[in-house]
Amino acid sequence: MKSKKRITIYPFGPIEFANSEAINWRKELAAFLENSAISASFEFIDPIEASYKIGADVSENAVYAAKVKAVQDWPSFDDFMDNIWAQDKVNVDSSDVLVSWAQTEDDLVKLSYSGGSWREIERAISRLQPVFVITRGPFVKVSSHFLHMFRLHGKAIGHESIVKSPYDFCEELRRHFDL
Repeated sequence: MKSKKRITIYPFGPIEFANSEAINWRKELAAFLENSAISASFEFIDPIEASYKIGADVSENAVYAAKVKAVQDWPSFDDFMDNIWAQDKVNVDSSDVLVSWAQTEDDLVKLSYSGGSWREIERAISRLQPVFVITRGPFVKVSSHFLHMFRLHGKAIGHESIVKSPYDFCEELRRHFDL
């Protein structure tokens, strides 16, 4: 019996100012993929759980960041962000694919202006890793540079980078990983 291909997924997207509804999509997508007909096994490197943390969870990171920014303690801020970015790079580099799921227009706009997401996307693109956004739009308020970056990257590595549903994402995974 042939073993299933293992695909490591990094679900990127806003965390710092996101509410719990805006970050729950990571667990929803993981469950969807595990129950899909794709002949692969999936490992998710969830940045909410795998990130560098000042306290018990990422919500304490936001409190800490706000505190050091408020008093302009830039050395502490830089050290904190250096640690976060170092961990993010390890997570992105360990992944086969990056994906985000913007279920509302507001989610998509926030994603297109999320600094951490931009850094992760740029890292993945420089390494020629596939990067996807699952969304139905609308795209009018979304950063044009963000959309253009995705469109160009998808064309460069031969896949559609903006897909409308988790089902479409599965089809792109099948095509890209020859599943």
